[in-house]
Amino acid sequence: MEHRRMGFNASVAIAGIILVIALALAGVHVVTQLDSMASNLVHVNASLETLKTMNRKLDMLSGMSVTLHRMNDKLSITNAALATANQQLSSMARDSKTAGTSLTGMRRTLAQMQTDIHEMSHKISRSFLFRFIK
Repeated sequence: MEHRRMGFNASVAIAGIILVIALALAGVHVVTQLDSMASNLVHVNASLETLKTMNRKLDMLSGMSVTLHRMNDKLSITNAALATANQQLSSMARDSKTAGTSLTGMRRTLAQMQTDIHEMSHKISRSFLFRFIK
């Protein structure tokens, strides 16, 4: 019986050693998994920081987009005003050409009138009625 008891104690001791080894291996596995999870969390945290930075940049770009749309609206108004001014300047240029043509015609008429006045003055000065008037 004692032999049986020793065998039983040895079996219990072996089972205990196997259990301790299994628990140690399980503990090592758990620590390895926790280390892997910690590493993954660090990587995820870095990725989240990158996304946070990108989100800030996108918010800034969104604000710039609104500003650019406002500027575009103002530039469209300016462009329309410039187009109107350009049309008015074109009209003024046509009017100026017309006035130039009219002035040229008036100069010709004036030159003809000066010639006629000069002839009439010459004829009057030779006339016997006006010979003694100077």
